[in-house]
Amino acid sequence: MPSNQTQRLLNGEGDAWLARNKHQLGQRDPVTDMIHEVGLKPTSVLEIGCSNGWRLKKLEKEFGCEVNGIEPSMVGVEEARNAGLHVYRGTADNLSIFKDQEFDLVIFGFLLYFCEPQDLFKIVAESDRVLKDNSY
Repeated sequence: MPSNQTQRLLNGEGDAWLARNKHQLGQRDPVTDMIHEVGLKPTSVLEIGCSNGWRLKKLEKEFGCEVNGIEPSMVGVEEARNAGLHVYRGTADNLSIFKDQEFDLVIFGFLLYFCEPQDLFKIVAESDRVLKDNSY
């Protein structure tokens, strides 16, 4: 059974977060900056908590990589899909729609502070499961 916080995200808080923060998305992106700084060349990316897919779109354009996202906000999922992205509605504790070792880069969007402590081990395990060996 999903935790209370997971239920809150799926029942509207994900949409509310996007509405509150939409005007700031993409203005600054330390994640993409770091990808460039360390010289990563991702070919398959999963962003957990991808909002409306703005970063995924940027990575797809810059690296020509395959991008996927998971997001609790239905508004965010719809916007990302309208931009041609593969984004699915869900939360970090359940990545069952993705195969084992499918991605060479997994990004946690602005989400871990939403997660309840008892969910963190499952979130890490799921993220590790979908991440290829020797990847980021």
